Amino acid sequence: MAGVLVFLRKVLCRNMIAAQFHGKILRQLCEMAEEGVVTNHFLDSVIFVDSHLAAEYLIRPVLDIETWVPNVYKSTWRKVDSHIYKITAETEEKLHHTVAPQSLRDIFVRTRQAIVLLHRSEEAKVYEIDFETIYYWLNSHSYVDSGILIDRYLTLVEEATALPTASASLEIAGQPFESLGAIYTQSALCLAAPFAIRGIGQE
Repeated sequence: MAGVLVFLRKVLCRNMIAAQFHGKILRQLCEMAEEGVVTNHFLDSVIFVDSHLAAEYLIRPVLDIETWVPNVYKSTWRKVDSHIYKITAETEEKLHHTVAPQSLRDIFVRTRQAIVLLHRSEEAKVYEIDFETIYYWLNSHSYVDSGILIDRYLTLVEEATALPTASASLEIAGQPFESLGAIYTQSALCLAAPFAIRGIGQE
C-alpha cells in the first residue's frame, strides 16, 4: 500500500514524470506477484490513481488495462456479465457505424447497460447479484474503459497526424476509415465518452 500512496502523492503534486516512474514500478511489482497476492481492493487503489493521471495529462495508462487488469477482475465481472443481457436487453443495434472497432462498441453498450442496471437492481437479485456486486462491476469497468478510450484517442490522433494528406488508404490499428474527418470524429467520441462513464461509475 505504501507504493500506492507514493504514486498518489506524485499525482496530487502534479509531478507527471515522477508519477509515471513510480506507476511503472508499481505495475512491475503487481504483475510479478504470485496469483492472489494482488487483491481487487488493492488494484482498485492503483487503477484509481492511474485513471486520474491518464485523464488529467491525456497520457496512456501505466497499467496493462487490455489484459492484466481484466484478468484480475474477471471473477467479479463474470457474476454480472453472464446475466447482463437478460437484465438490461441492451444491444449495439442502434450504435452508429462510425463507433468501431468492436472493443469500442462494447464500451458504449456497457455504458448503456450500466445505466439500465442501476435502475433494475431489484431485478438483478433474481440472478443473485446484489447491489454491492453491481456497484463493483460498474466502478471497475469504468476505470478500465476510461483508460482504453484515452489510449484509443491518443492512437488515432498520433497516427492521423502522421498520415500523408493525400493518402488514399486510411487505416489505423487495422481499422479502415473513409476520411480524416472520420478518424477525428472517432477520436472525439473516445475523448468525450470518459466524461459520461466517470459520471456514472466513478466516485
